[in-house]
Amino acid sequence: MTEEQKLRYELIRNTSSVEKARECYNFIMDNDDKPRMKPPMNCIYIDGIYICYEDGKRQLYDGTNPTERVTHIGIKVGKHTVGIRLNSQGERELPYNSDLDKDDFDYKRHGLRALDDFNGKANTEHLKRHGEFDFDLADDEWIPSLGELAIICKNKEKINEALAFVGGDKLTSTWYWSSTEYSATGAWLVGFYNGTVFGGSKSKSYIVRPVCEF
Repeated sequence: MTEEQKLRYELIRNTSSVEKARECYNFIMDNDDKPRMKPPMNCIYIDGIYICYEDGKRQLYDGTNPTERVTHIGIKVGKHTVGIRLNSQGERELPYNSDLDKDDFDYKRHGLRALDDFNGKANTEHLKRHGEFDFDLADDEWIPSLGELAIICKNKEKINEALAFVGGDKLTSTWYWSSTEYSATGAWLVGFYNGTVFGGSKSKSYIVRPVCEF
């Protein structure tokens, strides 16, 4: 089946009626003239890469999408979704937590547990409370958690294709910070050259790619 046929099949299978499936399909594929700020209730997205627009519309990336007023590139993998900013922050250090004894934050000290962390927004709020936070993030943006960053890395090639298509900056083969901390002075990194996960000192400078809700 083509990607479009797969999308129609998933919508029919997961929605309550043909009418609801058609409404979701029109929203995703932008097949009607009525703008919507949010997807219809029960709208189902299939796994894949999406182009996300200022008016709230999302289109499955196929290389023929409009490239005006794009806000970010979205990705859906199973139950996890994340929006990727069109450009990076550049290299930055992460703030230390100098008051560990009074902090009840749940540090992810083990790699497998850290990879299950998809709460980058809460992690970033925690980082903001400790030390100097030298990041230019919009109100709806955060530093991706390790789980979010791993999904992005695994799908780097297709995401880069979509980023180049809309004029964004490609993800490069280097180390990227996640917001998943393993201690007061360390956080997890992902090497985008081969997907290696590594615990690094916050005093080191690595690339940050902000993300947002999809």
